[in-house]
Amino acid sequence: MTSKRIFISHASKDEALVDALVDLLQTGMNVHTDDIFFSSLEGMDIPPGQSFVSFIREQIKAPEVVISLL
Repeated sequence: MTSKRIFISHASKDEALVDALVDLLQTGMNVHTDDIFFSSLEGMDIPPGQSFVSFIREQIKAPEVVISLL
């Protein structure tokens, strides 16, 4: 597994905002979904049985960009 280029940190209550941001990154900046890590999209969440911290660390070993939604 390779590290994602972009990590979006967010609260689960901001799921709609994150989805809109990811859509903007994809359509407006031609960023591929495989280059982005955020956990609110189905299929992008932490797999059952995985350690939350270990899984996040594996996904974002050396991101080029970190976006924190507050």
